[in-house]
Amino acid sequence: VNDEHGHRAGDAVLLQARDRLRSTVREADLILRWGGDQFLVLGEYRTPDGLAKLAERIRRGLSDTPFEAGPEVRLRLSGSIGFAPFPFVPGEVDEVGWEHVLRIALRCTHRSQARGRNRWTGALGTRALWNEPADRVVADLDAHARAGTVLLLEGELPEGAPRDAE
Repeated sequence: VNDEHGHRAGDAVLLQARDRLRSTVREADLILRWGGDQFLVLGEYRTPDGLAKLAERIRRGLSDTPFEAGPEVRLRLSGSIGFAPFPFVPGEVDEVGWEHVLRIALRCTHRSQARGRNRWTGALGTRALWNEPADRVVADLDAHARAGTVLLLEGELPEGAPRDAE
């Protein structure tokens, strides 16, 4: 946006993205601009389904309505979303620290970008991950998904699926 329409347009889009995130997440959730055009949402979601629904609401909130980038400049934009819960393995807070969970969520974001953008990917640890070094999990999510130690969720929710907050 900055390159094609200028920094003022880029700033306008970032502010609208922030507002759309605010209208999508719960009031208790925390939204942080993580750098450039990246945002981080921190909240308490208790189930994989709740996380997937949140990711889909965010995806739709970003892509369904054009952004107003300036006078008579409307842009259709989307987001590539990645998520991972903390604790990563239910009931095992110390196994995969929050720093690794953040890196896993970023890997999921990159996976969404590589698979076509305007989508979401989430990673959830399983109890079979117990005692696996967190750096190995971050390094190769696909291998862990094949081994069954990480569950990967991807895509969009099917039409007609409930879209309410958990």
